[in-house]
Amino acid sequence: MATRMQQRRGTAAQWISTNSGNGPILEAGEIGFESDTGKFKIGDGTNHWLQLPYFADVDTLGVALDGDFVELVDIGAASGVAGLDASKNLLVPGASIIVEGATNNEFETTLTVTDPTADRTITFPNATGTVVLDTTVDEMAQDAVNTAIVAGTGLDKTYNDGDNTITLDIDSTVTTNSGSQTLTNKTIALGNNTVSGTTAEFNSALTDSNFVTTGDTGTVTSTMIADGTIVNADINASAAIDKTKISGTAITAADTGTVTSTMIADGTIVNADINASAGIALSKLSTDPLARANHTGSQTASTISDFDTQVRLSRLDQMTAPTASVSMNSQKITNLATPVDSTDAATKAYVDAVSEGLHIHASCVAATPANVNIATDLEAGDIVDGVTLVAGDRILVKSQTNAAQNGIYIVQASGAALRASDFNEPAEVDGGDFIFVTGGTLYDNTGWVQTTTNVVTIGTDPIVFTQFSGAGTYQAGTGLTLTGNTFSINTSTTVDTSTAQTLTNKTLTSPVINTPTGITKSDVGLGNVDNTSDANKPVSTATQTALDLKANLASPTFTGTVTLPTGTVTSAMILDGTIVNADINSSAAIAATKISGTAVTQADTGTVTNTMLAGSIANNKLSNSSITINGATVSLGGSTTISAAPTPQAVSSNITMQANYNYFVDTTAARTLTLPGSPALGDTIAIYDASGSAATNNITVSRNGNKINGVTDDALIDVNQAVAMLVYTGTTLGWKFD
Repeated sequence: MATRMQQRRGTAAQWISTNSGNGPILEAGEIGFESDTGKFKIGDGTNHWLQLPYFADVDTLGVALDGDFVELVDIGAASGVAGLDASKNLLVPGASIIVEGATNNEFETTLTVTDPTADRTITFPNATGTVVLDTTVDEMAQDAVNTAIVAGTGLDKTYNDGDNTITLDIDSTVTTNSGSQTLTNKTIALGNNTVSGTTAEFNSALTDSNFVTTGDTGTVTSTMIADGTIVNADINASAAIDKTKISGTAITAADTGTVTSTMIADGTIVNADINASAGIALSKLSTDPLARANHTGSQTASTISDFDTQVRLSRLDQMTAPTASVSMNSQKITNLATPVDSTDAATKAYVDAVSEGLHIHASCVAATPANVNIATDLEAGDIVDGVTLVAGDRILVKSQTNAAQNGIYIVQASGAALRASDFNEPAEVDGGDFIFVTGGTLYDNTGWVQTTTNVVTIGTDPIVFTQFSGAGTYQAGTGLTLTGNTFSINTSTTVDTSTAQTLTNKTLTSPVINTPTGITKSDVGLGNVDNTSDANKPVSTATQTALDLKANLASPTFTGTVTLPTGTVTSAMILDGTIVNADINSSAAIAATKISGTAVTQADTGTVTNTMLAGSIANNKLSNSSITINGATVSLGGSTTISAAPTPQAVSSNITMQANYNYFVDTTAARTLTLPGSPALGDTIAIYDASGSAATNNITVSRNGNKINGVTDDALIDVNQAVAMLVYTGTTLGWKFD
């Protein structure tokens, strides 16, 4: 009858469930088996289970060894066996790996390593190819160097592949300092060089007849004399040089006629030579005595006609720095640059960003409204959101299909844009990074916050931007007012249907005026006039006599001589609207200044100003007769309401949150923030770890009866400096939590 031996056994967890996690003490030689790992230990009568080494069946190791079992601690040890560690890495004892190859014979390939003094890593590339030896690499390098070196003009190259030498020599087109060669088309600068030789050698070498040597005889011609070499002392006192031989105009004692300016040596006329009655024009004087620059002494500002104009044209940075406080009279300073030094003035957008705990980066000239090809769409001359790019511009790329491509880029003259140096390392990219956009059709004067935390690899991890502010985004144009975030028409300059207003300089085309009601004849001063026909209305004899002398207004007929009033016919004598175009002679040259308002004539050039067009252009005549705000189109003269920006609030206790708030949480202690109980579609909430301690003191987001990301569990923020954005999407998914 066979004897069955059953060892003590249990799972790994059961073995360490006693003695404070150390397990039992096995008797010496007693075997304990872990049923879930297939490993076992042998007791020594002293140590607890946790301190005993594991043994493994050699069949599970895939190696041939003497014996049936081996201690796991021997795997990979210097005196142990090869095996895999917990990460499936091969551990090989010793210094060599021997590869037999395809044929089992006496030849093998041995890979040997020098005993390392620290952990070393050799990484193979993700590619297919053949490993080359150092001798092959040397030959390849020499051949590459030979190919890279090109002999230019005047050089010859010789490559000896046997001894790997490259020789460069000058060719026959280059001279040496000792060779006998002929130079052509060369100039020797005698100021920097010395030409040596005897007179005889020069006489022999110089074949040009224009050269003169000490041995020459005959006539010295003008070409033999260097310009400027003859001075006054070289001319004999008795030399009778004809004035025709003198360059310019020479005067002799026998000359008569007019003395011209060229005949008078500069500086020879003194004040006594000028007749008192000589009328010398100011233009003839080298110094204008009336010019202000030539004045000395002081002159009061009131006597200088353009003093105020010139002062106003000067820039503030050209003025002397003030030595006392300067009042701006309750006015604003606009268009400030981003501050750098502690004494620099700061914009409201900058101060708002700092007060809200954001990391400010330098502004960008534009932001991308959609996915772009970074390799070709951000070159100098390309247009992004209406902005023409210039090399060196900073661009906020925020809308890439692959969010890992988002970031701040620098425009190049051509080719792919490069990531900005302040936003191209993981340490520079974190939640709360703030970038302000200064230009663009859609995103001018908008602020953006990067919300991704723990970016480890640029180009791999997503970078997400969310619009944080619209400071300065909207401005009220002509005829509009902006109160908070609401546009309205300005009834002081535009007309609505109900406000009592006075119209000036307007032309009414086919107006319809309602018949007035409730007016009596007494209201208009006709209380004593009865309601008879015009023909029956009584007039006095004197009035009738005077009327008989008047001509009819419609096609009047005059008899005799018509006498007009004496003097000038003034505007008051002409009934408004009675002169038509045909009454004006075609040759009448009426000056534009005589026309009421701003007249434009055919001869006018320049810009048609707003005053020339005031009130005369209908809305439908404009190429752009409306504005678009957050996707809503508003006609000029209309109004719309813009949602207010989220309200910031600091949190240092457990609270119930409100929609459209930004919460900056003090995480020096754990906090619970409860979501609104009845949110509306599109409600947003932002949560910021203001103290940077959320990993230790977690922020619990209580769902308050609504789902979070589609499940009925509360959310937990446990990452330092986290930025969480929540948007309510409806009852199905509830709050979308990022």
